[in-house]
Amino acid sequence: MELARAFRSSLPYCVIRMSTMHVYYSFMMRFPTGFSRQHLPREKTEMVLRDPGGKAWAALYIPSTRDRLSRGWCAFARGNCLEEGDCCVFELVGAAEFRVHVFRVVEPAVPAVRL
Repeated sequence: MELARAFRSSLPYCVIRMSTMHVYYSFMMRFPTGFSRQHLPREKTEMVLRDPGGKAWAALYIPSTRDRLSRGWCAFARGNCLEEGDCCVFELVGAAEFRVHVFRVVEPAVPAVRL
């Protein structure tokens, strides 16, 4: 979480810690209201989520009382092996495109090498 909070950009961004709702059950990605009202469209919009490897994922943004990503978020979360506790920085790089930086709660284990 400290690394995610240390993230800086001249572009608008928000930091979200993944909960069970984001990565295991309902797969709803809600944005902080202040961020979404200031920077995101006020109508349903197909957004592009670009993962750390540069792969583009489509997701539907739905503005409402709980501004959120819906269709497509589940595929992104699973495709990037997001876990509860991981932090994602959503950096708005275009009108309908986020670059998503992933900070893992637990770094993947590296297999031991026999010497």
